[in-house]
Amino acid sequence: MKIISPYKYKSLFFLFIFFIVSSLLFSCIPAKDPYYPAELIPQEITKICKKEYNLDVKINIFEDTLWLYIPLKRFVDQAGEVDQEFISTLNHVVLSVNRVIMSTKLPPKFYVIVASDIKDVGADYILVGHISDVKRYFYNLISRDEFLKRQVINYGLNPESLGDMDGGHVKIINVNLDSFILAQIAQRIALIFEKDNLLSKFKVQEIKTITENGNIKFILDIKGTDSFKYDIDFANLALKTIAYVFFAYDFKEFETVTIVDSYLGKTNTYSKKALEDFR
Repeated sequence: MKIISPYKYKSLFFLFIFFIVSSLLFSCIPAKDPYYPAELIPQEITKICKKEYNLDVKINIFEDTLWLYIPLKRFVDQAGEVDQEFISTLNHVVLSVNRVIMSTKLPPKFYVIVASDIKDVGADYILVGHISDVKRYFYNLISRDEFLKRQVINYGLNPESLGDMDGGHVKIINVNLDSFILAQIAQRIALIFEKDNLLSKFKVQEIKTITENGNIKFILDIKGTDSFKYDIDFANLALKTIAYVFFAYDFKEFETVTIVDSYLGKTNTYSKKALEDFR
């Protein structure tokens, strides 16, 4: 399973899980926590998770990314649905991570939390966040809703997780801003389709991103759920989201953006300057 990949989770339910987490996130961070040097991050998070929540977690820091692995006996049923106990466990871990992050002078740039069902079903729940967004939320520079949308979430059944206490099946990589932003955009676009009455008549099969020679191509694989042919400007919808995220992160590593709309069979390319009109 890719860590940073296009939107693949089944519904908004998984973001609602994290909404519970984020609503508690900073109210539980002690104001007088000591400042930890960056090299002590793994042991401090491990100690908090064990002492306060009796959780055995594995920590790795690879270049600019903090990886945290949570092996759990069970958090999904045979139908692939997440249970309520998992929500509580994820709350505890995210609180622990952010307590240490907010008490570290030079933390990593990204964090990846991987929770795996290792006993019966075999599944991975992966949450990727940008540590600068944690700080923005803490200082009220972004709203709770915006903070939620900046988390990249991926969930899927994975038999390789069965019996894995140490996270050996997880491929540890350094998350970079480019891949994080593109995955976030794909997720945001797909969420718009779930929340809008008219757009819910369509199914987002996949949103692919391809970067080549300064051009970033977004391929919108969209199918209608009925036989009626709707004339909707999906490219305009996508461009508003792309422009918002690019400018939110001051992302400039591109020259043009191409939108491929599979539903209407249209392809359009926009310059960096043209994208400013969609801010």
